[in-house]
Amino acid sequence: MTLKQKPLAAITGGTGFVGRYIISDLIKSGWKIRLLVRSEPMHPLIPELDAEIIISDLSDQKALEQFCADADAVIHVGGLIKAKNRTEFFAVNEKGSKNLAKAAAKTVPKAIFVVVSSMAARVPGLSDYAASKRAGEDAIIRNFTGPVTILRPSAVYGRWDKETLPLFQMASKGRIFMPRDEAARICLINVADVSSAVVTYAKIGKVDALYELSDENIYGYTWSEIALTVGKAVGKTPKITSIPTVLSKSGGNTFAYISRLMGQTPFVPAGKIAEILHGQWGSSPTFQPQLEIWRPRISLESGFTQTAKWYASNKLI
Repeated sequence: MTLKQKPLAAITGGTGFVGRYIISDLIKSGWKIRLLVRSEPMHPLIPELDAEIIISDLSDQKALEQFCADADAVIHVGGLIKAKNRTEFFAVNEKGSKNLAKAAAKTVPKAIFVVVSSMAARVPGLSDYAASKRAGEDAIIRNFTGPVTILRPSAVYGRWDKETLPLFQMASKGRIFMPRDEAARICLINVADVSSAVVTYAKIGKVDALYELSDENIYGYTWSEIALTVGKAVGKTPKITSIPTVLSKSGGNTFAYISRLMGQTPFVPAGKIAEILHGQWGSSPTFQPQLEIWRPRISLESGFTQTAKWYASNKLI
């Protein structure tokens, strides 16, 4: 009698914030791991990483074929969330996705294919990032031979995250600046729940579908609810200062323009401001995974509290 060999998952973006959680959870679930990385992955979240490492990127077709070869599942998490311009976004998020899909179609046409995209992809005209993420989804669907599961997380937060840190820092100082939009709704999801969704769909097999991921409040939170919850997490009742939309847009465009002139990647580029101010980031049951297959486990209050404790323990707030 022979023991069943562990399934192999080939993962892009494994060194990123979300990817590190997925790797850790896949290993715990009995998967072997192969990573495509630009440098050796060393991170405290995965201190004893037992994985095959291929050092390359999404532009190298031969390396991608080696990366995909014999994989039971291809999990695409890699991509740019910040770039100097539209060309950079599309070179990675669209062309890189196309290259990966072609490599998988050639080497493992019957593999499970799971894509971690973004809710921003549902509004491609909003920003260069959103457009490139939609283009990446379409490129994979066109170029891979089998079913593709696309997961679109809403705003992701959690331990190790740098993107939501400023919100917690503002709250810890007693004042939060937020857009003045009472109609806005924003879904959020803890990174651990994103990871559990990916592992679930990698395990159940080929599912040709697109789902949005959020916490239990699929219709989204108001800016005030978010501010009060993060305040509670840091033990404060912060004063909320609402910024008129026109000033938010103006400030973002100006900052992005100056950054481009200096040849730098904007810290808060104009496209990101547009995504934030879009405001309509709620979801609905129609676009959510079936609850009998996957459901989120971490509430916003619990998740924010965990995140705040981690920031505090690392002297970030």
